Amino acid sequence: MYLNLVGEIILSDFRLVYGFIDSCKNDIEKFNCGRVSVGPVNVNRVSVLSQGATINCLSLRIEKLDSKCAHQIFRISELQSDDFHLDRPLFYACREDRERLCGGVVSGDGRVFDCLMNHKFDEGMSFECRQHLTERQRLRSRNYRADHSLTNACAQEIAENKCDTGAETSDSASSTALSSIMLCLEAAKDANNRGNSEKRAISGPCFVKMREIRKQLMEDYSLTPEIIVNCQEPIDRFCKNYKTRRQGKVLHCLLGVQRSIPINLESPFPEKCQHAIHNLLKIGEVVDDIRVDPVIRAACAPILAGQCNAAIVESDRVYGCLMEARRSPNMPEECKYHLFELEFIVSRDITLDKNLFQACARDAEKLCHFSTGSWRKHSMGDQLLANCLWSHRHPTAKPRALSPSCLVELSRLMLIRASSIDLSPEVFQVCLADLGRFCLPNSEKHVARLEVDRRNDGDAEKAAEEQGMPCLEDHLGELQAPCREAVINYAKDIEEEPDLDQRIATACVAAEDRFCSGIRQSVRNQLASVEVPPADREAFLAEAQTSLRDAMFQCLVEHKNHPRMEPQCRSAVEHFQIISLNDVRISPGFYLDCQQAIKLYCQPPTDPAKVIEPMPQSKMEVVACLSRKLLEFSLLSSTRESSTAENSTAIPPRCLRHLRFELLSRAESIRLDPELDVACHLEWKRYCGHVESGQGEAIECLRQHRRQLSPKCHTIVFNRDRLATLDRNTDYKLLSLCEPMAHLHCPHLLDDRKGYRQLVFGTDLLDCLHAASTSSAHVDTFDPQCRQVVVKRLRMQWMDFRLDAKLNKHCRMDMKVFCSEEVESDSASAFDQGNKVLTCLMKQYIASSLKGRSPLTRPCASHIRTLLIAANLNHHMDPVLVELCHGDLHTYCSEELALSGLDGDDADGLVGECLRRQVALKRIHNASCVNEVLNLNLASHTDIDVDPVLVQDCAEAIKVACDKVAPGNGRRMKCLLAAMDNPSLSELIDAKCRRSLTLRQDLWAISAKISGAPDWRQLAAELNASTSRNFIFAVTCAVVGLIFIFGLLCGRVTRRVPVNMKEK
Repeated sequence: MYLNLVGEIILSDFRLVYGFIDSCKNDIEKFNCGRVSVGPVNVNRVSVLSQGATINCLSLRIEKLDSKCAHQIFRISELQSDDFHLDRPLFYACREDRERLCGGVVSGDGRVFDCLMNHKFDEGMSFECRQHLTERQRLRSRNYRADHSLTNACAQEIAENKCDTGAETSDSASSTALSSIMLCLEAAKDANNRGNSEKRAISGPCFVKMREIRKQLMEDYSLTPEIIVNCQEPIDRFCKNYKTRRQGKVLHCLLGVQRSIPINLESPFPEKCQHAIHNLLKIGEVVDDIRVDPVIRAACAPILAGQCNAAIVESDRVYGCLMEARRSPNMPEECKYHLFELEFIVSRDITLDKNLFQACARDAEKLCHFSTGSWRKHSMGDQLLANCLWSHRHPTAKPRALSPSCLVELSRLMLIRASSIDLSPEVFQVCLADLGRFCLPNSEKHVARLEVDRRNDGDAEKAAEEQGMPCLEDHLGELQAPCREAVINYAKDIEEEPDLDQRIATACVAAEDRFCSGIRQSVRNQLASVEVPPADREAFLAEAQTSLRDAMFQCLVEHKNHPRMEPQCRSAVEHFQIISLNDVRISPGFYLDCQQAIKLYCQPPTDPAKVIEPMPQSKMEVVACLSRKLLEFSLLSSTRESSTAENSTAIPPRCLRHLRFELLSRAESIRLDPELDVACHLEWKRYCGHVESGQGEAIECLRQHRRQLSPKCHTIVFNRDRLATLDRNTDYKLLSLCEPMAHLHCPHLLDDRKGYRQLVFGTDLLDCLHAASTSSAHVDTFDPQCRQVVVKRLRMQWMDFRLDAKLNKHCRMDMKVFCSEEVESDSASAFDQGNKVLTCLMKQYIASSLKGRSPLTRPCASHIRTLLIAANLNHHMDPVLVELCHGDLHTYCSEELALSGLDGDDADGLVGECLRRQVALKRIHNASCVNEVLNLNLASHTDIDVDPVLVQDCAEAIKVACDKVAPGNGRRMKCLLAAMDNPSLSELIDAKCRRSLTLRQDLWAISAKISGAPDWRQLAAELNASTSRNFIFAVTCAVVGLIFIFGLLCGRVTRRVPVNMKEK
């Protein structure tokens, strides 16, 4: 009690403090903090009412004092820290506050100081008391011993961990600074948590005191000397409105300004200020315990009271919990905004995130050569350290991959970074000019809003997010080279981790859980379950990683048009697909697996005189180039006997898998096919404005209007058709509509290792599906939408011989022998123009009745016969006929069209029979339509089996009268005609069969008239076809014989003339 009383007396007058006058005389006079000698008072001096106030006056200028005087002030503050009565100015300023706020606290051991500091920003705290408390805390920042409770609670920890190297000399240098002590104690705590027995554990009281100090530092920026000295100008400029309120608002104001895009592209803060802010966050350990930040506590109160409650989540995981909830509908926008202000600093120095850094410390040191010892210092870590670690995430990375715990934490950070562009320093720093140019047209307003009240921070941040990375992606072709490269490097990872894209991360959470939740786990299970020899393990890991690299994004693409897919997610996925078309490197799986093929077939020619490397190619160009090569190789393979994948293509199998996926995506939406979009834009708007751009609808509509397309558009559509014909893996409409039917009827054509979208090479799904759709066993259960698209694809084969792979395969030699001119003519056209080759081959097939045998090879004749049967059954299978007879069909055969159904599979030849009747009745005056009907009718003269309607109508007659006649070369047709003319057999021909035969005879007669004067072959054919051919032959022979006999008998009846007259 006596010592306390004496202490109050001594510390009330600086002249009573031993050695104080000698050390501080010059500073007292310099700063006018009191009178040292007795004499007249200088009028220029500030009048000091109490000599005890001199100590307080010097304390306010502690940064400017001489080192000896500063040491005296620190020693006095140490003595005062035990009992607040010893600090007379503070005691007088806070007497009433103490009674009101801390009346039950017994003075001593710094307890009253602690109580008052904990209530520093209470509304009941007086301004004078708050000011003196702040001054006291500032002294503590310079010398931790000015806080008696800290020194007392952590004395043993400070000594045993050697945190105060100047303790023996009572040095007030950096070793006694509060920041150094706090970092040292935190390092000891973390080392002890990791099991390092050399470091002493932090006791409970010491830990509590440390947390109180961190909280105070975050509440009042002025307690950090570095911020006061280095950040005063930015504070006065941007955060003046918050200086009186503090409670962490000034600090967050500075953080908000720091992550804004400056007008002049330069940071509004000096470098020392940036370091001071970083150091404060490091000392405050905000990430380790986010609740020390008063702004976060207030803004995020609903989340902290709910899903991130301290009772549920460990204190060092609360920050991570809040960041994971950033997209939750319950997350307040203000909370999200302030979290991103902190993350702006954390994303540039991962050492601030203790969980992340402890998980990755070893990897950072070994893989990225980062000194883990520097973590204890104030120095900022490398901003690109996270990117360095991220580049080693793959199992095949060199020299080794990341540890699993580091990969988990790092993946979490990268997903957070994707939320806002300013959280990705590697993009933000180099793209400031382009961000200001394209994404922040009102950038002056953006900065100006930071100078006023920021109560609407959430809305501003939301707008900033919308203007960040998505904006740069949308202007990718216009960006400056460094920024473009940074955006491309960032976008490379999106196919592997789709949530790195803002739009996908926001819109596709439910879709990823619904459709793709098991993809990553299935690949990892495969890696764990399969036993691979050590020699092959690296290759196996590379293959597995390739499968994982783009599996998630491909999953979203494949389910993009699923009925349960959210429209926002569908748009987000397609948007990134469009972005990826700008540069092939954005799709690393495709680029790496196809790199060899790209260099071999698609590398643009380089000028030897120029050293500059060619610009990177767009994925659109590469896909177009490789698809042309795929078409060439497929055509070459069709001329060979082998149909194996190895002989079919020079494109590597892994590249082929990616290429087929890209081609399938291109076929799905016209927006993903810029070449088609540009060439057919007018036609699409004119004829297909009513259909959507996706789900393969656009190109299907253009196919239906192919005769109205411009040559340029028609050419591209035709090229897409050629590719889809040769490789069904690129036919989106067929694969999407016929997936269930393919699994049900054609499972042998599907590659189980690759899923439905990859068919076994060398097989044609179309033939299998058509056979199933026309089978009597499945006709009622077959999906009508699939049947319709199958019919459309079969029709497509009639339009040009280049669209019929089987025709090219089976009739290759026949085309060279009989139709070389037609082949040359059709090949010279860039698109389909009537299929002259098929018409030529059909004429050769029909000519078989004239020669008694078919001039075509057996495989070719068989294929032509199949086409004719299909055309006679279903008019849709002959698109030339449908096009030429379009008007007449609707005029004369509307009833038959209605009965035939949309795809014509229910027609059973009704429409064809209707056209035959109308031509026979001479109602159709369109010469082109008449000729097409007559040509189709002539085929039945050659082979009755190509006329299914006639076969059905005359089935009984054929069975009875012509059962023993071999089919082919018109033999059965001759048999039926002979039976109809034979009185003894005519009764076997019923009325229905007779009508069909008579109709065809009439059409043959019309064909003969239209064809004009026949040559001897045509005449012989007509005579042979006639039912009275025997009578005609007999009459002809009789006439010739009579002429011969007449000449023989009557040749001398004429007047005889001398020989010389004949010669004359």
